[in-house]
Amino acid sequence: MVRRPGILALFFVLLSVSPATNTSASLSPFTKTTSTRVGVECTKVGSFFSAVTRLCICEPCHVCEFKKVSMTCGYKKQEGMDLSDGSDLTVDQPLLLPTDWFLTEEEITASRNGTPRSDLATYTTGNDVTTYTVTKEYFDAAFKDLSSTGEGDRVMLAGWGTDLIPFQPDVDGGNKSQLHDVVEGVIQRGGSFHALVWANLLDKAQNIKVRDDINAIPASPTTG
Repeated sequence: MVRRPGILALFFVLLSVSPATNTSASLSPFTKTTSTRVGVECTKVGSFFSAVTRLCICEPCHVCEFKKVSMTCGYKKQEGMDLSDGSDLTVDQPLLLPTDWFLTEEEITASRNGTPRSDLATYTTGNDVTTYTVTKEYFDAAFKDLSSTGEGDRVMLAGWGTDLIPFQPDVDGGNKSQLHDVVEGVIQRGGSFHALVWANLLDKAQNIKVRDDINAIPASPTTG
């Protein structure tokens, strides 16, 4: 038998905090104390199992502990512990003026030995952005755009994960909008498709499957 001193000690504390007749009541997850200071509140953990696994009766565990005398949660007595959540601190106002962050036209000219920049443009120049609040609208629009590509068009995808799923599962059972078929259509019409996908461990298997599937698509008959 492997001894777990910490867990055994916790069991002892849990069983000895009150008489057997009202132990469950004293450990009720809905019981809260009035031990609060600047946003930090000590409360009992949600369940007996959680208390055992976390070796903690009151939370936040690093700040609070169970007080046997008052049968409530309170702050640990540690010298120098700051219980503030920051709301009582005076903070410096951040810099808000554009000139605090960006070079003025005069500063840009001075940095170029007196030669002004005549080709300046805002960072949004030429951008065409459409926002979507519903997932279906986004995938419908993406399917429409990808299906209308032609020779010389470039499609570049960047994302966390990929999967061989349809863009429009509600249309024809998704048979006409599978990712493989959409990408194959882009390539066969003379376009190119490149994806930069994060090498995350959670989606590793399906990302590799999609990679191999896309790489197996024959080259375009017109552009090679």
